[in-house]
Amino acid sequence: MTFLGGTTATQPTPERLLSTVGNYELTSDEVASFLLFWGSYRKLSAARHINRAIKRFMASTSTLDLEDKLVDSIMGFEALFGFSGYRLAHYVSGLMGRTTSERVGIVELMDAAYVARSAITHGGSLESDSNWKTDSQKHVNDVQDYLRRCIKTVLCIGIESRDELRSRAFRIAHDEEARQSLQSSLPLWCFL
Repeated sequence: MTFLGGTTATQPTPERLLSTVGNYELTSDEVASFLLFWGSYRKLSAARHINRAIKRFMASTSTLDLEDKLVDSIMGFEALFGFSGYRLAHYVSGLMGRTTSERVGIVELMDAAYVARSAITHGGSLESDSNWKTDSQKHVNDVQDYLRRCIKTVLCIGIESRDELRSRAFRIAHDEEARQSLQSSLPLWCFL
């Protein structure tokens, strides 16, 4: 089956994605920004780790269960970077945090999220974790949003290799100049 100019129906296209969510009017700047995003997405989403991270993010958005959202989101991070725990928290904070206090908050959230994810996958619950008893909805939504933003940042950076991504994330997490250079070079669509 073909769709819009010969693309198979199983492959997403800008037209197909937009047609599923309704009609939108885009300004010329928005069109240009979207086409940049789409080009990056088409190029990089074939990489297994990026594709799996996107699938886990999509799974996290399709459930109402907070525990499933959290587990899927953490699995998305693990797929994207290839590891978890301490390094993952620092890489996410380096990519997402603009200030030292933001980065510290992200590390604390990601560490707590990983502990909660482990508890859930081993038979526990969010309610059994004192860090998640209050504001669990907000915490899960923040983790999910960091995954979305990390995927977009990886697409913005244009790095297909997981090893190269890890190396760049390490530099960004530990070097203020590398972090500022990244943040100043990202296109506007990366921040939306």
